[in-house]
Amino acid sequence: MGFIKTIFLNDIRRLETGREIQSRVQNIAWPSESMAQLGQIAVGECKRAMFYKIVGVKPSNPFSVTGQAICDAGLMYEAYHIAKYKETGMHVEEQVKIEYIVPETNNKIIISGKGDEVISHGGKLKMIEIKSVSAYKAPHTMGNDRTVPMPAANNLMQAMLYKYFYSKTDEGKAKGIDEVYLQYVNRSDNSIFFYKVDLTNNNYPILTAIDALGKEIYTLNLEDVPSFTDLINSSSGTTDQCRAAELRISINSIFNKFDDAYTHARRKTIPSRDYSLVYDENELELQYSLGRVSKLKYNKMKKGTDVCGDFKCQYCAYQKQCIKEIGLSLS
Repeated sequence: MGFIKTIFLNDIRRLETGREIQSRVQNIAWPSESMAQLGQIAVGECKRAMFYKIVGVKPSNPFSVTGQAICDAGLMYEAYHIAKYKETGMHVEEQVKIEYIVPETNNKIIISGKGDEVISHGGKLKMIEIKSVSAYKAPHTMGNDRTVPMPAANNLMQAMLYKYFYSKTDEGKAKGIDEVYLQYVNRSDNSIFFYKVDLTNNNYPILTAIDALGKEIYTLNLEDVPSFTDLINSSSGTTDQCRAAELRISINSIFNKFDDAYTHARRKTIPSRDYSLVYDENELELQYSLGRVSKLKYNKMKKGTDVCGDFKCQYCAYQKQCIKEIGLSLS
């Protein structure tokens, strides 16, 4: 049918619009690019992928029509829920600019982003970052009868950077934002779940999980949970402990990793990769011991009937470039 082909070609044209790749002229880091190193485990953006973005390398695996559709769906859900805040009279402002210079970084890193929504309720201003997830991911971030809800590490780091701005910088404090929240939306049924995000004195997150009826499920100080290093050294750890260890992130680690990526860009030296397209034997054992690889995948790789690696690498826009750098072949 001709009209179907017309829709597809229009999607392709939309993808091509504004795709000119340029190096960054300022030491800017977007909150959505947050990354941290937790002992032997990296979370968030890959430092090498960040390096490629900074110096203006053209993606070898550019965004697909499907990927763009997922992003568009996220924007639609965001707009829908902002409209709901407007209906209740709580809405104050949307797409709120957040920008500040990170202290004590060699490259004077600038955090630059936008918070989705600011509301007023109970005499307090609250900033809300809205994230939509698939039905597959919803149990992990929103919980169910078998799964304790916990936010995704990259989403949490983004909210942490906003909370830092509002609570620990002079320009942020002047905005009068009292609280920062992550709001999750399940794209299959439009159900919602919230996390209130605070910071300890050492800049680790404190999470309060809140269901759709406003009931507090738990409050967790991530600075107090065992780290990945603790779990590795003890050779033990429950699934929930491993999930919590992934969120035991100091905001200082985020700052340092951004700074390191820009140092590599300035020196024109490619940084080490944070993730692996295919695990070697040691990586496989480590990931399996921390519950980050299923028993089924582990057994298949041990038998040589399958390969296993980091999800980040499988869908990285710079996958081919990275593989070329380390001298591997996709075959």
